Amino acid sequence: VPDVTEPIRTDKDGWFYLPRKIHAYNLTYNRRIGAQFDFTSQVTQGHLFQSGFSFKRHKYYGTNVTYAPTPKQRDVWFAGKDYEPGKAVRPWEAYFYAQDKLEYHGFVVNAGVRWDYDSVTNTPVSDGDWNNVAPRVGATWTPNGSARHLLRAGYGIFYERIPFAVYSDTIFNNP
Repeated sequence: VPDVTEPIRTDKDGWFYLPRKIHAYNLTYNRRIGAQFDFTSQVTQGHLFQSGFSFKRHKYYGTNVTYAPTPKQRDVWFAGKDYEPGKAVRPWEAYFYAQDKLEYHGFVVNAGVRWDYDSVTNTPVSDGDWNNVAPRVGATWTPNGSARHLLRAGYGIFYERIPFAVYSDTIFNNP
């Protein structure tokens, strides 16, 4: 990159160019489509039930090329299926959850379960991580309906999705 800004130059055909020794281009494509549904039912005054699911599908590829005078300055990378530039990968993710909330005289219990799946874990050596079942339970109690005192307890198992950037960096870079 020049130290100072230079006027725009054009070649003999009128196309502009920058008088640099290093030239680069970057082409990426990322699309995500999905659907989500949530259901809530107030069964009775002290009983609330909730459930839902989500599905997302991604389509991604990327190419970055840097031409430079020395090999140390040159760089080529791409993310794509079967190490082919422009051939997109299509990971998907889904979850389902159900939760029940019961209230009775200052005592509240929440119990639920969630299932998560992310196809990033599906590799040539693994069928993916299908057993991400995460139970959760929580309880609160306000002694004598006091607004100043509250006792809480809870337990849950949580799974985090692998960021797609980690996925593309580790799986799709040139071998």
